Amino acid sequence: MSPTAPPHPRPETESYLDALEKFAGRKFRHRSDIKVLLELSPSRETVFEEIVFYAKFISNAYAVLRRTGPAGEDTSRLSAEFQEKLGQSASLIRTILTDASSEVRTNFSDRFLAPSPDSLSRFLELLGELSWIKNYDNDKKRAR
Repeated sequence: MSPTAPPHPRPETESYLDALEKFAGRKFRHRSDIKVLLELSPSRETVFEEIVFYAKFISNAYAVLRRTGPAGEDTSRLSAEFQEKLGQSASLIRTILTDASSEVRTNFSDRFLAPSPDSLSRFLELLGELSWIKNYDNDKKRAR
């Protein structure tokens, strides 16, 4: 069992992730971490939906800030909101992980939530992959 493996793996999670990766057109680097969050989310579904919503905003804002830089007045507001949502996302992930084993919580904290440039980079990658859930779910709603 991997350090981020959820306590009760569900086969439908794997098929959902397969469909999500197919929709995104790529394999996710943090698939096992997304799986953990998905499998812990039924008890905290609204928290997970909020994480995914923020993930989409953060991914889009990060792309804009990288392109334009944080110097202008418009981008300074975006930068402040980006920082705020990043903190909220970290807090929400900690909330979902409340029901996880201490090993899983420590693994997530060390890899994604530690105050280091590498951790921030991994956290942004994870959020970028989580943002595909919002895109995928929206696409499925439109197809109905």
